[in-house]
Amino acid sequence: MTRTIYHRALEHYSMGNEVAALEGIDQGISLLEAPELHLLAALIYRKRGEFKEMREHVAAIPADDILRSEGEWLLRSHQEQLQLGRREEARRRGRAKGTQLAVGKASRQFSTEYYPAPLDKKQVATKGAAKTRRNRLPWAIPIAALLLVIIFLSRGTGDSLMTALQQLRTIPDEFKAVYSSFTRDEPAAVTGADEEPATDSQFSAAAVDTSAPETSPTAAPTPTTLPTPQPT
Repeated sequence: MTRTIYHRALEHYSMGNEVAALEGIDQGISLLEAPELHLLAALIYRKRGEFKEMREHVAAIPADDILRSEGEWLLRSHQEQLQLGRREEARRRGRAKGTQLAVGKASRQFSTEYYPAPLDKKQVATKGAAKTRRNRLPWAIPIAALLLVIIFLSRGTGDSLMTALQQLRTIPDEFKAVYSSFTRDEPAAVTGADEEPATDSQFSAAAVDTSAPETSPTAAPTPTTLPTPQPT
């Protein structure tokens, strides 16, 4: 009778009628606990994805029965499939995470939230003009202050602005003269005997004209005749 129920349930399972096969197995188990019925029920539940019922039917097979090893093989194969599924799922998650990171990095590279947007020509020109104005600002302040001082001085002295500007133009020459006076080489001191101060006579002698006097032309001297001695 157990064999009849087993073959009838196996026929329903081979025809794809799993529900009728399980009903026939339950009726046969209620009549007689047969290991082959529990093993067939475990196979059907594994195909249906109902693993809890599969484990119950494998556990119902006696440990000393020869079919218990077949039932344990079903459990081990199911666990291996679960582990493979978990590993594949972890790989898919890793690839998806890497893809998301790459996409996020690329989006950050082109996002204005992390990097400024490229400037157009008008913005570049405006920034260049603003930078030029900032560079000129330190020179404009002292020049403006100097012009205010010149205007104030010209109004205070009654002179015109052009007169004050002409006076301002001579300032660099005055600075040059002062600088040259500091950098001029002084004559080296002469070592030795002290020079005596010049006296008044020396100054007067230096003032006298030392040129030779002009001589007037005179007649040549005539020779004089000497007296001849008389014989004695």
